[in-house]
Amino acid sequence: MKLTYSKLAIVLFGCSALFAQADNNQSVSIKGTIINSSSGGGESVQTIAGKKSTVVNGTIITHNGETIVNTTNEGGASTGNINATLNGKDFSGQNLAGQKFVNSDLENTNFSNANLSGANFINANLQNANFSQANLQGANFTNANLENADLRGANLKDAIRVNANLNGAKTQGTLWE
Repeated sequence: MKLTYSKLAIVLFGCSALFAQADNNQSVSIKGTIINSSSGGGESVQTIAGKKSTVVNGTIITHNGETIVNTTNEGGASTGNINATLNGKDFSGQNLAGQKFVNSDLENTNFSNANLSGANFINANLQNANFSQANLQGANFTNANLENADLRGANLKDAIRVNANLNGAKTQGTLWE
């Protein structure tokens, strides 16, 4: 990898890449194609194989063709995982209010007793996820797959469930309205 930074060339790993900085604008290109660019405002745009991701105040990570976007708020705290693969993770009892899990694979993930009020699960795979006793008030489950999820005792007041798949979900004691 050939890395150029303000007229300084460094050879790394035998692949060719170019990094240029001018007036706080940066870009990364491979074989003449820009795959990532950012401006002084902290916005980064990444394009790989026809896919485009934009993030402000966050991190874009691409590994083996999978892209994960982790955003942060002004205080630097994480606000979510987009396109993440978090199968089987244990988030039980955690405060995840307002987190974004858009387009994420969360199959068999444990969210029991967690605060997920206002969380965003648009297009997420939540098959067999455990949300028992979780606070999901105002969460967005548009197009989410909640097949066989455990929602027993969960608070889903004001939650958005447009086109959500709830087949086989356990809902005893769930608060809907």
